[in-house]
Amino acid sequence: MRPLSSGICEYCGVPNIWAKNSVLDGDNTSLQKMIPMRGVFYEVEEISRLVEGLERELGIPLTSIIFTAHKRAVKRFFQGTLEGVTGALARAAVPGAIFKQQARVAPSFGVGTMSVAAYERGSRVVVEASNVWHERLFAADVAGAFEAVERSECEVDFQRVGDGFRFVAQKNGGEREEYRNRLLPMTGTLMGTPEYPRCHECGSPVSFQVFRWDRDLGTITERDNGQRVVHQTIACFDSMLQEMVDELGEEMRELAVRVHADYVREKVSSGVYDAGGEAAGDTDRRLFDYLSLIRRRCMGNPILIDLTGEELRVNIRNPANEELLVGRVLGTYEAVMGTRASARGELSGRMLRVGVRS
Repeated sequence: MRPLSSGICEYCGVPNIWAKNSVLDGDNTSLQKMIPMRGVFYEVEEISRLVEGLERELGIPLTSIIFTAHKRAVKRFFQGTLEGVTGALARAAVPGAIFKQQARVAPSFGVGTMSVAAYERGSRVVVEASNVWHERLFAADVAGAFEAVERSECEVDFQRVGDGFRFVAQKNGGEREEYRNRLLPMTGTLMGTPEYPRCHECGSPVSFQVFRWDRDLGTITERDNGQRVVHQTIACFDSMLQEMVDELGEEMRELAVRVHADYVREKVSSGVYDAGGEAAGDTDRRLFDYLSLIRRRCMGNPILIDLTGEELRVNIRNPANEELLVGRVLGTYEAVMGTRASARGELSGRMLRVGVRS
């Protein structure tokens, strides 16, 4: 078992996990070292609003799809820490320690705080948590760790207890057949330069100092605008969208873009992203500032942002979650230009070219 770092640098305020257990490139692409699992700092609200918006438009629940996709991502992550002889021994001798490790590192990912209230080997684990980032997806966090340790499928029930939640993962039968072999793999590549500014004390990326980690609350917030973010794998949301496309057709991608664009337009128009409560006066500068959130949050690197007349072109290197990126560019344009618009995205190699016109 390879334990994950759970401390935080006293000099820069970034958890040591980003220096010791992750790799980064000059494009701010973030990968786990153990397996090529790519992670992104999502706004907590953007994920819930995306799921709720799609459910509202479609008139069907999506919680089962996204729960299954996210559970598998977390399961693979913990399986990576349990490879080899040491991992086999940990499963056999001290399986409860694996859940305690999950509790220690949870604040570094901004998912909230958690503690193991009870563990019955081969049967169930009970977790108490507070400030959870998303109730159903936190349940998937618990389920993924349980299945990695127990090598068995499980179901999770949860209920609110005071200001927090109580999650119970219980061993059950096999995997639901409709999702077998249909969810996307968790992969990631580094394209940017391996050189980037690091903290001279711990080695964590200097760029991550834009975030404030509160380990007591288990939260991550952006220092300049106060938005809560959470670090999660991109595979969870790509898998949800792919499942929707398989079942309902390619138009689901356009729907996801529109739902997310409406969310981003609302955020930009309300001034939430404006540092110090004041937006830049120049249109080009405003577009640059708002779209720079893409790189900050490890979703890709916008290497071209060009506004000519009423047409905006944005090229994003090494993009994550294509539909969310196209939606973010479209929503930003609509808010800044004050008009409804349409967008197209074209993925070529590892470059996403987005065009927007009113």
